[in-house]
Amino acid sequence: MPDGLIQQTRVGVTSALGAKVLSRHNSEVLALIGSGGQARSHFRFLTAVRPIKQVRVYSPNPDHRKAFAAEMERQSEIPTEAVDSAESAVKNCDIVCTATNSSRPVISPTWLEPGMHYNAIREFEMDEAALERSDVVAVHTRFGGIQHFQPPGMEKDLPGVRREKPRDWSRYVELQDLLVGSVAGRTSDRQITFFLNNVGTGVQFAAMGYCAYRAAKEKGLGKKIPTDWFLQDIKP
Repeated sequence: MPDGLIQQTRVGVTSALGAKVLSRHNSEVLALIGSGGQARSHFRFLTAVRPIKQVRVYSPNPDHRKAFAAEMERQSEIPTEAVDSAESAVKNCDIVCTATNSSRPVISPTWLEPGMHYNAIREFEMDEAALERSDVVAVHTRFGGIQHFQPPGMEKDLPGVRREKPRDWSRYVELQDLLVGSVAGRTSDRQITFFLNNVGTGVQFAAMGYCAYRAAKEKGLGKKIPTDWFLQDIKP
């Protein structure tokens, strides 16, 4: 359960909350970089929090991005175009979302224009210069980063692959502070804002599990499972 629908939904919803408090209210054009499961989730939830009227999609595989664009347009009834480059997707858009499994940056910070909101779902796919270029930067949580295992002999960066370094997250605003209004977010339509969905938290799974459980009870779905199914006696 955690690695399927719930995994994609918890990330997409978190990014959508970031867009809700940081993007311009009249944002109408979404640039989506990626065409996999995370991109699908982000399409659904970002278009739910802003009046998106057009989506431009780019991913490296032409057939995949075209099929993705057609599927999402059919489901959402929002005009969706598969474009030939990430730069053409980003140009003149309102919200940029990178939702990929890339191990290196997928857009250039120089493409970010005044008024844009940028959302990235992992450190690997964003250029560090975006942090400095943005007027307002928020992160999901300040509590550390992911420590990636390095096999013996792989301590150095591979060509074209960036290895994340320890970072002081305390300098950035947390999403929760923006949501409750304790910290100001965007204060001008000209500002560039950036939400980095940097680290997931386990409580997201618990919260979504509870929501699913409550909805199932309200709709009369599911069956009670005997507790004995989850118990065993391993003693002789």
